[in-house]
Amino acid sequence: MRLSVVGPSDASQGGGGKSFLRELRTLAEGLPVSIFGAEYDVAKLAAIYQDADIFCYPSMAERGEALPVAPLEAMSTGLPVIVSALDCYRDVLTDGLSGLVFDHRRLEPRKALAEKLRAALSNWPRTLEIGRLAHRAAQRFSFAHVADELLVEFAELARAA
Repeated sequence: MRLSVVGPSDASQGGGGKSFLRELRTLAEGLPVSIFGAEYDVAKLAAIYQDADIFCYPSMAERGEALPVAPLEAMSTGLPVIVSALDCYRDVLTDGLSGLVFDHRRLEPRKALAEKLRAALSNWPRTLEIGRLAHRAAQRFSFAHVADELLVEFAELARAA
């Protein structure tokens, strides 16, 4: 088993900053952990998702997360996702059904995240089922589905005008 950490380290891009990155690298020394920067190339990002077994997005940004694009991308590939209890995830997934949600507002959010990771790793058949349900849930946000919904809304607006 190995852990890959992918994402920006610069605080202006949502990362923890240079000192956090140094601490993370120190903690990862000698462990099967790879730390990568942000990846914006669609093909490379798809390869990262295909290589993964679980997608964990532990954002604690109460403000700033609008549409959870990264978790939706992971869900669309069938990956089981673990996210924090931010409001923006409520419309996207359901805890224990199409994803796993940890309470980042808890006194010790790291322990809450560790519990969800432990649960996911200890019941792999259930975790795989969550990934399958995540894939289905993500289809509501596909370009085709959203475009169809917008066309219906626009038609209703045109009729009302």
